[in-house]
Amino acid sequence: STTADQFTTLQTIDGEGGYDYFGSAIAMTSNGLAVVVAAPSFVGYDSGSVYLFVRFTRNDPFEQVSRVDGQCNFEYLGSLGVAIEVRDDTFLVHAKAYEPYGCIDNSNNIRTYHVGCACHNAAYTCSGYENFPKLYCQQKSSPNFIDFSLSKK
Repeated sequence: STTADQFTTLQTIDGEGGYDYFGSAIAMTSNGLAVVVAAPSFVGYDSGSVYLFVRFTRNDPFEQVSRVDGQCNFEYLGSLGVAIEVRDDTFLVHAKAYEPYGCIDNSNNIRTYHVGCACHNAAYTCSGYENFPKLYCQQKSSPNFIDFSLSKK
């Protein structure tokens, strides 16, 4: 038996650029429903990008829901790794950049992004991050509709 007999391709996720090094770093949530993928050479002058893909069941294909780009030339966002951190009330994406030119203001060259949800009613708040992407908006008793986005923390 060979490994070719043991593995089946379920989905291929391609990057947007030909030489963007898409997939050079990845991280997945423990429930297998969200994955973060780095493309450190994407966007002008190698600033890099980090993508968030989600699916609602393990049988669904992953779909891109967000992309954040590095902010400086030659930052190579995500080139040295990406990580997902889930807490009860938040979902964070950490991306380590090469960035030798002083664009990032911490010594570890790490950018952190909050995966937020937008409830369509200001009286509601997001809940359920531990089951991401199955978030919901809650006002003491009833769920509401949400949108996903990545924003710099």
